[in-house]
Amino acid sequence: MSRVFVSDLTTAREVSTRSGGGLGMAIGRGTVEQAGGHVGISCARGNGTVLNLVGPVKLTA
Repeated sequence: MSRVFVSDLTTAREVSTRSGGGLGMAIGRGTVEQAGGHVGISCARGNGTVLNLVGPVKLTA
């Protein structure tokens, strides 16, 4: 599943305005990690895919 975060990875035969260029997951992961969080993904056949985005929370009094 780690391949979904590879930049420029796409399953489309041609990149168009509808198919994308394979950057979304890589950019999203980078943004979350720069903020101090992490991204996880898991998949179970017949149950779908789960994407977890965990970000830092800062509580102030």
